[in-house]
Amino acid sequence: MVGLPHVEVVQGRLEEQERSWDVACSRAVFEPLLWLELARPIVREQGHLLCYATERNKPLGTEAERLGWSEVAEVTYPGPGGDRVVVLYRRNSRFGRTVRTVVPSCTARKGPVASLMA
Repeated sequence: MVGLPHVEVVQGRLEEQERSWDVACSRAVFEPLLWLELARPIVREQGHLLCYATERNKPLGTEAERLGWSEVAEVTYPGPGGDRVVVLYRRNSRFGRTVRTVVPSCTARKGPVASLMA
């Protein structure tokens, strides 16, 4: 579908997923903190999760860590009604264990995904 070897794009509902994945994202249907909680079973250990948020509802580091996630990168970009934030998290091996790999925050110049992947 995307023309990349070893990449499988799956469109489906959270509750339909019968296996875990290396990366998961959502269309911002859940509050970010709830998304961190619900996505844990479908993201492999050391896998990644994209979380869409605003500055007001972005999970704080301690909240994410309590649920077993470490923040890796953050991109802020303008949106209607205020700035939007895309945060990339890594799933820790165990609850309470923190794996620290922090990339400095940046502001998107060519779109949020391009900046996260750069």
